[in-house]
Amino acid sequence: MEVEDSSTHKRSLSGTNLHDVNIMNIKTPRELVQLLGGLHPIEKVLIANNGIAAVKCIRSIRRWSYNMFGNEKSIQFVVMVTPEDMAANAEFVKLADQHVDVPGGTNNHNYANVELIVEIARQQEVQAVWAGWGHASENPKLPEMLAAANIIFMGPPGHAMRSLGDKISSSIVAQSANVPTLPWSGSHLKVDCGIPQGGSCDPFQVPVDIYKQGCIQDLESGLAAARSIGFPVMIKASEGGGGKGIRKCTKEEDFASSYRQVLAEVPGSPIFIMKLASSARHLEVQVLADVYGNCISLYGRDCSVQRRHQKIIEEAPANIATMSVFQEMEAAAIRLSRLVGYVSTGTIEYLYDVKTSTFSFLELNPRLQVEHPCSEMICGVNLPACQLQVAMGIPLHRIPDIRSMYCKEKFGKTPIDFEDLSCRPPPRGHVVACRITAENPDEGFKPSGGTVQELNFRSSVDVWGYFSVSATGGLHEFADSQFGHCFAWGPTRDDARHAMVVALKELSIRADFRTTAEYLVKLLEHTQFRDNNISTEWLDGLIVSKVQAERPDPIVAVTCGAVHIADSEIAKATREFCAALTRGQIMSPEMLKKVRNLELIYDNFKYKLSVVGIAPTKYAVILNNSFIEVDVRRLTDGSSLVRFNGESYVTYMKEDITHFRIVVGGRTCIFEKENDPSICHTTSTGKLLGYLVPDGAHVQAGDPVAEVEVMKMVTQFTVEASGTVKHEMVPGHNFRAGEVLVTITLDDPTQVKRPLLFTQTFPNPSSAQCVPGGKPHHALREIVNHLSAIMQGYAFPMPYFRTRLISLVDKLFEVCMNRRLPLLEMRGKTFNIHLLATLAGRIPQEIELGIQDQLQFYEKSLSSMLCRFPAQKIDAVIYDHLQTLPHHSEQDAVFKACQDIFLKTKAFSAGERAHIVQIVLKLLQEYIDIELMFARSHSEESAVQFLLNKHSNDCQAVANAMFSHSQLDSKNVLVKILLEKVFDKRLFSKDQGDVSFLLKELANLGSSSHSSVALVARKILMKMHLPSYERRKNNMECIFLEAMEDSFAGTYAPERLERIVNSQTAVFDVLTGFFYHSSETIQQAALEVYVRRSYVAYTLTDITHRRSPSGCVVIQFAFHIPTKSAQDPEGLYREVHRQESGMRSRSSSSGSVKIFDMESPPVLTPIRNRSPTTLLNAAPSFSIGDELASALKSVVSIDDLQQLEREAERPSAGNIVMRLGVMAAFSSLKELESQLPWLLTLFESNQHDAEPINVLNVALCMESDEFQDDEMLLGILSNFARQYSDDFFPVQLRRITFIICHQGRFPKYFTFRERLAYQEDAIYRHVDPALAFKLEMFRLGNYNVEHCPSRNPHLHLYYGQAKDLRLNHDRRFFARTIMRHPDLLEKEATKDLMQEAGERLLLEALDELEVVYYDSKYQKTDCNHVFINFLPVVEMDPVAYANELGDMIRRYGERLWKLRVIEAEVRMNVRPPKSSSSHSVRFVISNLSGYSMDIHIYKEVVDATTGVAFYKTYPGATHGPLHGHSTHEPYLCKDKTQLRRYIAQKHNNTTYVYDYIDLFRVALEQRWQAYHRNNPGIHTPDRPLKAIELVLNKSGKLVEESRPCGLNTVGMVTWRIELKTP
Repeated sequence: MEVEDSSTHKRSLSGTNLHDVNIMNIKTPRELVQLLGGLHPIEKVLIANNGIAAVKCIRSIRRWSYNMFGNEKSIQFVVMVTPEDMAANAEFVKLADQHVDVPGGTNNHNYANVELIVEIARQQEVQAVWAGWGHASENPKLPEMLAAANIIFMGPPGHAMRSLGDKISSSIVAQSANVPTLPWSGSHLKVDCGIPQGGSCDPFQVPVDIYKQGCIQDLESGLAAARSIGFPVMIKASEGGGGKGIRKCTKEEDFASSYRQVLAEVPGSPIFIMKLASSARHLEVQVLADVYGNCISLYGRDCSVQRRHQKIIEEAPANIATMSVFQEMEAAAIRLSRLVGYVSTGTIEYLYDVKTSTFSFLELNPRLQVEHPCSEMICGVNLPACQLQVAMGIPLHRIPDIRSMYCKEKFGKTPIDFEDLSCRPPPRGHVVACRITAENPDEGFKPSGGTVQELNFRSSVDVWGYFSVSATGGLHEFADSQFGHCFAWGPTRDDARHAMVVALKELSIRADFRTTAEYLVKLLEHTQFRDNNISTEWLDGLIVSKVQAERPDPIVAVTCGAVHIADSEIAKATREFCAALTRGQIMSPEMLKKVRNLELIYDNFKYKLSVVGIAPTKYAVILNNSFIEVDVRRLTDGSSLVRFNGESYVTYMKEDITHFRIVVGGRTCIFEKENDPSICHTTSTGKLLGYLVPDGAHVQAGDPVAEVEVMKMVTQFTVEASGTVKHEMVPGHNFRAGEVLVTITLDDPTQVKRPLLFTQTFPNPSSAQCVPGGKPHHALREIVNHLSAIMQGYAFPMPYFRTRLISLVDKLFEVCMNRRLPLLEMRGKTFNIHLLATLAGRIPQEIELGIQDQLQFYEKSLSSMLCRFPAQKIDAVIYDHLQTLPHHSEQDAVFKACQDIFLKTKAFSAGERAHIVQIVLKLLQEYIDIELMFARSHSEESAVQFLLNKHSNDCQAVANAMFSHSQLDSKNVLVKILLEKVFDKRLFSKDQGDVSFLLKELANLGSSSHSSVALVARKILMKMHLPSYERRKNNMECIFLEAMEDSFAGTYAPERLERIVNSQTAVFDVLTGFFYHSSETIQQAALEVYVRRSYVAYTLTDITHRRSPSGCVVIQFAFHIPTKSAQDPEGLYREVHRQESGMRSRSSSSGSVKIFDMESPPVLTPIRNRSPTTLLNAAPSFSIGDELASALKSVVSIDDLQQLEREAERPSAGNIVMRLGVMAAFSSLKELESQLPWLLTLFESNQHDAEPINVLNVALCMESDEFQDDEMLLGILSNFARQYSDDFFPVQLRRITFIICHQGRFPKYFTFRERLAYQEDAIYRHVDPALAFKLEMFRLGNYNVEHCPSRNPHLHLYYGQAKDLRLNHDRRFFARTIMRHPDLLEKEATKDLMQEAGERLLLEALDELEVVYYDSKYQKTDCNHVFINFLPVVEMDPVAYANELGDMIRRYGERLWKLRVIEAEVRMNVRPPKSSSSHSVRFVISNLSGYSMDIHIYKEVVDATTGVAFYKTYPGATHGPLHGHSTHEPYLCKDKTQLRRYIAQKHNNTTYVYDYIDLFRVALEQRWQAYHRNNPGIHTPDRPLKAIELVLNKSGKLVEESRPCGLNTVGMVTWRIELKTP
């Protein structure tokens, strides 16, 4: 064999190189021992350690075993396992071949228990024990007891351990061997010694008496020694190590506490005092000795970076010292080792003074050091494997790794001169090692334990590491805080440092505890470390100066932290909600809210943020009225990928008792919670050793109050505020994180430091109007995703929601109308991939080329208005090619491959407008899919059960649906905006079946929460079947022009205006627009039509047109109240309608004035002065019959409804009071003010002594949206009326009515009366003058009525309280509204239109009732009432319609009952099928008990003799209680029965006793109905239940008696009931 050349020796992480071939063909340890001259083979080893020590040993020896024997299991490992290790899923347990359970708790019960270790070794029949470092590794009893049991200890013998392993003994030995030492409590001690040769004489030992002289026996002797040496000093435990059992003391006052801590950390260990060496370097020499007295140095290490005297960064070699000086250290180390007969690995530590190049012996560690891999990497020696081979008795010069290091033949026998260090090759490269510990650098490296969720270390050629835990593992309170060790090699120190920095930045650890990884990066990048200008005190100095690890920008940290916290809480709440569902529990939907309001304290600033979910993976983070959008993706390992402002960050979070710990991009951020400094919590698991101050003592902020042991380290617990302490634990208590250690009664609570409120905004906030940009097809996809997210419940936060929503919808329509959109969808790039390119190879080339040709032609034709996307042609290209394929299988394959193309062509086949409709319908369908289930369910529980059945018990799907429903308000806004937008753009039509179907689905959503959407849907359904406003406006304009068109020829057609005057349709929204027409003649005609229509209930005697000085058109008219009282306020209409059905009448509904008599000769006037009214006034009177005249005189006055309510007498024909009215239209209030003096002069000729009699109607054009608010308008008009009220009195102005006109809308009315000192009469706000009497206000005669403001001017809402003081508990709302047909061209309304309109009016009434019902201004009401008056004639069967009406009422039954709507009236003008005449029919729906709804139908009939109108039960309908009653009879007040029912239901939450019979009846009828459906031939009884009350007569006997409800005088009610059951 050839000698291995040094140039070919490879750097190895584990000793023997993997590429080496086992040329000796060694198969077992026994063969190895025989080959290399060993003494005894070892095949089974007990690992008397845990954590990374056990991991490193097993992995190193297994690696060596595989290289040496070709089998990694040649050496069997037995490990000791505590319950804590098992619970923590410790890595070493999984690596071992066998494990033995041992007691838990502190290490004296397990890994440090020598007797236990020896006993297990015996039981398991192992040949050797490896103790590693810590625990029992330095206890000389262990090798001694093992030797007695004939078990090999893989370490030094007991006597060597006593001599050098003990810090006191080793210092005495060093002094005896003339090795320099620091001043210490035994500096004067020496022993005569001689170096044994080849182990021929007894090894050196320190006598016990000399040993004791170096120890301190108690606190007093220790303090005396410290004074003698001089402060600062180190108090050290001889058996300590790894940072335990060592404290620095700089002054006498701290000596006692430091001494106690050392005693507590290493109980029973001898203590000594040593001088503190300032600004020194900690260097050490790695030695390896065999049983034959050979000892070598494996170079050295620099371990100067320490905190609390525990190493954190190590390097090899120790190149801070010169080669000659370091070789002196090595020689001294070898000399000391041989002096005591040392065997196996050991480390001699020195303190090195850089300035003087001198060194002092510190101690010898008789064990393998944690940092030993540093030496392995620079010399290529596997130290645990060498320990094993030395234990087998193999000489050093025969160990292959040692021979390779000295460039000798690997399995050779030639001796090596270990004495001559110059023949040893230099170390290869440089190594930097970092300890990964579970310590918090921001709190003085305070240790803590917990579980590990993720540990990901990325090894490379130059970087490797090993860890004692893995994912799902953890560290318990009795474990060492170090759980990982990382090593980086490089040709130079700086190369190794760079490699380590990169490795640590890539190291990913998610755990319950903080680690030192980030802080290590900060240290490695520190200038002083790079310059190698450090010492043992360097790190402690950085800690004192608060040097922290690099942290992200505060805004980045806060944003990531807030999003991660909110997202984690939301995910947790959702999981809990789903878990409850699986148990059959239905939790509150509030749990599913995607909103979290957070207060995070970071760097002493408090950030108040709101995090709102706006998409399944997106949040809006709001800070001080600014926001940004953040994308969050939860990763499978529990971390999250957070993206905003173009940057991505991997984050994870851990919540502790006092703070949130967020890792952002590998950098840790701590967000403090708002804490109470008077309550001191523990932050990790540990043990209370004792209190440092007595209970009730006074302490200052920062004072230590207790000593605790955490992770085998003793630390002091300090308080944050001054006050009096109260103990909350017993010393010795093993505590958990979050327990209260002490409480403090604060001296001054106001002096506690509070964080400052952060008041700035995001530096680059998002905009509420910001919408997706870029290419149209990309923007469309994003917009649809946004809108779909809203349908899923992810609403943008207020106040940005509506702005963002409108921007998104506007952008949607803009993008969809882009004619390049289909081209981009087909040929554009999606994620940088062409759609056609994705199909290349899957579809024939002929199809691809044909489609490209069509797209090119379309692109060239885009400038043409007639260009349409060639969807059909593209489909034809595909189908034509399919016809050429001979086999069906080929056709199917090509057809399936073209599905994506078909989807695109289908989307754009009907054009851009149809594409928009399909997108909107898809969004609406998402709404319906969720909400229909809730609308049809009677309760939340039934809805959830329905969802569970639908989704096959998929709880997550159910939770998603419930969350979507919980955000119904936001979804409703989106649906309404989409519907209104599409309808305004006229994209809906009645010919679109899918549109009508969806709208009907929306309209049929019956719950109150869906009412606003249902209302909009119903309005659109109505409008789809009705002409538009523009069409109606054009129709009216045509009528005006036709009436005026022959004026130049001297002829007129004014009878055409009768169509508007007498029409039963709604015209005021259109008519008022003509007040401001460009033609003055049409202005005059419009005003006159308005007056005649408004004053249809009066007798008009004179109408005159005038022009104001400013040129405005004014109409003046005289009128008076008809001379006979009436009981039929609608008699006029019925009479006129009757006559119109017989012959065409041209008479005015005013009674005495003929309208545009075509038969009378015209009066010629100059054209510019001519108007219809001049002819009207000149026309002769028209004689009419007595019957019609009587009907005309019986019409009720609009202005005198209150007189009717007061039942005042009508004036007779002998005392008619002629009243004067004026109506004018002005474009502004300012113009009215300028013309008001002239207007008032028109009343000067008409005076009356008794009371004011004149009226003024003023139309004002206020188009601006700011004038649409009623309160604003009322304020402006009230100020005007108040300002000019003194001018109104002299002209006897009875009232002034302002008509506020807005194009396309019905006018608003504000009336100011003289009797109210010209303040508004709110009862008649927004009452249409032509229809006021049809509201039947006279029916409210038994109540004092107050007008309630409403958002809908067509709905009139009143709050009534009984006038009778005995019934003052009777308070109710009256909602009253009128429906007229909006089309001038139609005479009769269709049944569908009436049905849609009726349901819409009902919903509007309920919406307004809901607002006032819960208004604290109004006392609790009951028996609320709704009245709807349909004016159009409807052809229908009332009896059949009653069933449909009942179904509609039942849909909203729950809501009606909730609002205590007990009764509703619907009045219609009905023409039965196959009949030419119509009559008034009234449906009265009542549900007094809440359990049984009754619908009674009445026909309104006028008594021919008395003229009194009364109710008559409609033929075929059930006899009703109003049969025979007058139609003018006021509503009755609440009776005692209803009062008792209300008290039972609302106050006592029970059922009124007399309603039980009703409940039985309803249940029985439902049973019969169900039975009849299954057995249609069975006769159903008319009265399946008969009940009669049993009462006590005067004799005390029980007798039957039929009497009204509520007359019982005892507390028990009894009936005899007869039931007929199926």
